[in-house]
Parts: sequence; C-alpha cells; structure tokens
Amino acid sequence: MVVSMRLLAPVRRIVYRAPRRSAPASIAVALIAMLVQLVPVALAQQGSVSGTVTIRKRLTRPAIAATVPSYQRGVGVPLGVSPKGVSPKGVSPKGAEITGGLGTAGDWLAEESARIVIWVESMAGGEPDVSRSSPGISAAIQQVGRRFWPEVVAIPVGGTVSFPNLDPIFHNVFSLSKPKAFDLGNYPMGSSKQVTFQKPGIVYVNCHLHPNMTATIVVVPGSRFTKLGKDGTFSISGITPGDYELVLWHRAIGVVRRSLKISEGEDFRVDLLLPNAESSKSVRNGGSD
Repeated sequence: MVVSMRLLAPVRRIVYRAPRRSAPASIAVALIAMLVQLVPVALAQQGSVSGTVTIRKRLTRPAIAATVPSYQRGVGVPLGVSPKGVSPKGVSPKGAEITGGLGTAGDWLAEESARIVIWVESMAGGEPDVSRSSPGISAAIQQVGRRFWPEVVAIPVGGTVSFPNLDPIFHNVFSLSKPKAFDLGNYPMGSSKQVTFQKPGIVYVNCHLHPNMTATIVVVPGSRFTKLGKDGTFSISGITPGDYELVLWHRAIGVVRRSLKISEGEDFRVDLLLPNAESSKSVRNGGSD
C-alpha cells in the first residue's frame, strides 16, 4: 500500500514535536493510532460524477452591436466571430491554456454548451478547500475582433487568467465583481496582462473602450470542475466518498444544484434539462456582482 505524502504529514509532526525524553514506546503508540485513522482514507476508492445536459432552447439573447460612437477607439476593427470552435485568426497565446470557446457561427447549441461550467462542492460548506487550489493553472481571454474570446473560462482558486490584446487597437480590461475587482488600464496590440484569483465566485469582465465586450471568469472553490462538452456530456473524477452538491452555472440562468452521495468507486449519474424551474440567479461563495 502506498500512502501519499499529504497523509503522512500528521505522522511527521508527531515525530518532530515529541520531546527527546519521551519513551520510544509512547511515540510508537501515537504513530500506530494515527496510521489506523489514515489507512481507511488511503484505501478508499475515489468516485466520479458524469452525465448529460440537454438544452431545450437558446439561453442567451442574441447580441446586437450598437452604433460605435466616433470617439470610441477601434472603429475600423470588425466584430469577430469564432468559426468551428477555434480562436479568431487562429491565434492562441504561448503557455496559456484556452478553456472553452464558441462553436460554429450560428450554431446556438454549441455556443450555449461552451458557456456552461460544472463543478462539485462539499455539503459541509465553509471556506473552500485551499489545499486543492492550483496556482499553476492558467487560462487566457483574448481581446480580438473587438470582443473577448472565449466568453467563459473556468479556473480553480489560485488560478491566473491572462488578457492578451491581439487587435491593432487599444483595449481595456476591468471588473467590478465582488470576488475580484480590478482595472488593467488601456494597452496596445501585442501586450498582455494577467490577474490571479484568490476567492471563488463569478467575475464579470468588460472593456471601458468597447461596451459590447464582455466575458465571465468562473473561479471554482476546488479542483473538481469541467466545461460542458460540445456533445452535452460532462465527467468529473477523483471524488472522495461523501456528500456533495453538483453545481451547474450559466450566465443567463444562474445556477442549478443537485445533491450527490458518492460511494467508493461509484460513477454517480446526473442528467439535467435546461432551462428548468430550479434555475437560480444566486451564486454561493462570492456572489455574482
């Protein structure tokens, strides 16, 4: 049996903190008692949750581009689209993971699927599990075609999002959301700035120079999350047995929750239908504004 270094940490503390005059037998008894508690955790086989999301109709109202005022920068840059799920102009920043995107222009089902984030939360509540935060995980929201792409990205607490400007004009990136308020100022093509998110919640991003530009960052309180696949399926693995909530988020409908009781090695199946009467605009762990 292999016990992870994380599980052995309490054992190390006992050894290091024990007074030198302590009898070896006393230390041995304490270690045995600790290992007895750790063995069930180490042997527990993790479970998973998977399922499908059926979207019955368009959830997002079609965006109507307003007339651009003469003072607004970038008048000559056309509003971009994302054909066939690839980034506009085929450009992606080096070293950044693009999380999500849009489908073929006019394919509303693929577009709505790309706007859905699904994660698992412990029913115990309280502060998010900081030990599961992933500071090395990053995502990118490009400024291209006078819009943010992709519209929705998901990162864990401690993750970082970069905002590269790929347009031959100035752009601005800011947010007034409670989980993370920031203003990166105006910067030109070829420049990129980034923000690290230490609190879970929904962060709405805009551009002062182009009011039509908007994006959303979903900061998840843990590492167990995913974007909905183009085929409407999802799967989250590595879940320790226990009681949880499956949380689905979409900007137009808010959140949908399902209670989960994961057993050892179980693949818990959840199928959701959108929209439904259980949708709510409230968002736990940070709020929506």
